Amino acid sequence: PGLALTAIGRAADGHGDLVPDLRELAHAAGRAVTVTGFVPDAELPARLRAAGVPVAPHRTVSASGSISTWLGAGRRPLVPDIPYTREIERRCPGALWIYHDLASALADAMADPGRTWLGDTPVGPSTATVAAAYAKVLAGWA
Repeated sequence: PGLALTAIGRAADGHGDLVPDLRELAHAAGRAVTVTGFVPDAELPARLRAAGVPVAPHRTVSASGSISTWLGAGRRPLVPDIPYTREIERRCPGALWIYHDLASALADAMADPGRTWLGDTPVGPSTATVAAAYAKVLAGWA
């Protein structure tokens, strides 16, 4: 009761048919669904921070801007267990909530929404680590 889905953004090119399918599924389940369409960059962080539970459910994703955008907004998104999300998790331990069963993960996240916030979890290399990597590469050019 009272649960709704907001899909932030628009359907990817070639996948516009997913929006009516999503609305039909939500209606059949007695749930509301909103698809925002394009969200200007200036408004996006506030939209992401306002989400009750951040989810990036794409099962065929690589180099996902969606996941990085959630992380940039300070959120720990629920993501499927796929090679790309495991790679991110190896690089940034604790940055993602990797699930095997979305329904269970959603229930857990709704019961403890604080777990969907990053807090002090690093989501990338430190400035010192990046500087050292650049120094190593540049030294090789000398």
